Amino acid sequence: MVTVESRIHIKRPLTEVFDLLADPAVKTALNAMVEPISVEIKNHERLQLGSICHYRLSFGETILDYHGKVTAFEEGKLIESQTNSETPLTIRVETVADDEGTWIRQQESFEVTDAMLDSALPHTVQEKMLRYAYRMLLWSEQRSAAQIRENRIAQLVAMLSSSLDSWLTDIKHHLEKNNEE
Repeated sequence: MVTVESRIHIKRPLTEVFDLLADPAVKTALNAMVEPISVEIKNHERLQLGSICHYRLSFGETILDYHGKVTAFEEGKLIESQTNSETPLTIRVETVADDEGTWIRQQESFEVTDAMLDSALPHTVQEKMLRYAYRMLLWSEQRSAAQIRENRIAQLVAMLSSSLDSWLTDIKHHLEKNNEE
């Protein structure tokens, strides 16, 4: 299991920050990695424990279509959901207020598959060689194959961590920009 985590401080009240985080359509629209086609809460209710959200997103040339079920929810504090995507994710978002605003911590946990590594990592010559070497070494030198896989996982985690940092930064800019207007 791999966990990617990011934290950020936003100079806005907890209720305002949590309201955005509890609106999957608005939150997803601020993610530069994907283009939302449709994001909706089934039954069009406010997000709560047991809510099911349907996501249909464009990710490059791929269409992602999955559901996320809210498995833990505490108003103003916590939203946790699990997806039924090809690679199931557990996403945990926590908020904490302080005197100057609100802290957000988002964690995304999932099992890394070889297919995920092959599709998500950049298609550079070096990556193609590592992918090939990994498959060849699985037959003869499993420790070396495992080391190559661990290096590829570390590269994926770094890439996803950077993307998550950017997403939370975009949420911060969106909320703080609204304060200036």
